[in-house]
Amino acid sequence: MQEHKDGKSKSTSKRLPISLRVAILFPDRLSARRFEAYLKCGSGRAFAKRHFWANSVNLEKQDNLADTGSA
Repeated sequence: MQEHKDGKSKSTSKRLPISLRVAILFPDRLSARRFEAYLKCGSGRAFAKRHFWANSVNLEKQDNLADTGSA
């Protein structure tokens, strides 16, 4: 994670700053790689959007409202 934050990773260096929003533990590297590949395909992107990002966007909106006192 620190290498990503320091800009040492090609995949994230142009999108800094980054933050960890989802962490999933797998029993082995092969399972993790397969799930990563799935998330990069069409149905995997839809899965991630439904299960990972929808709630984080709503939480960010709530945080922003709380920060401005509009909640």
